[in-house]
Amino acid sequence: MNGRHYNKNLSLSLVIIIIITGLIGIAGYCIKSEPLTNTRFYINNSSGAVLFEHQQHIELTEGCEVCHHELVLSDDRTECSECHDDDYSPEDLSHEELTMISEHTCSFCHQVSEYTDIQSCRSCHLSENELEGLVACLECHDDDYDQDLLTHDEMQEIHEYNCESCHNTRAIGTVYHEYCSECHTNEKPQQFTNADGRIRCQNCHLK
Repeated sequence: MNGRHYNKNLSLSLVIIIIITGLIGIAGYCIKSEPLTNTRFYINNSSGAVLFEHQQHIELTEGCEVCHHELVLSDDRTECSECHDDDYSPEDLSHEELTMISEHTCSFCHQVSEYTDIQSCRSCHLSENELEGLVACLECHDDDYDQDLLTHDEMQEIHEYNCESCHNTRAIGTVYHEYCSECHTNEKPQQFTNADGRIRCQNCHLK
């Protein structure tokens, strides 16, 4: 009698364990996992691969758009008047000058998309030998388009236009050197520069 009772309890316990294990497995499958943030990337190039610690950069920036600028929707901007007086003119400062203000981030003026997949820099920024000067007008316009219809200043005033509408983006090497070096020399000059202020290449490029 006791043996039968023991076997019955054991069977019931096993059934409960199996059910709980199955529920945990289903829950683990259904719950959306967080993206990996501690990934290390090796950026290969002819000067020696660069080890990029993604997690460290996440902790140092205020948002993904600081580095992943394609998340910024250039045609959806915050109006200057929301922060400034009516007499402020956006022509007072160039875009480059605005980005140099320490309190300003991209999301300060631009709306940031939550739905754009982060792209590789190389999807837009090609190597030096792949670049051409200007995008051909006929890639966007009809055959009867005359580029002398508008001056360069007039083109810049068209809301839908940005530099990349006509100009090919800068080479990948130029982008990495300017973008990464600027931040490195500002944040950790003792680590990334020599005594004379020149960039210390070997601190990024592995040989």
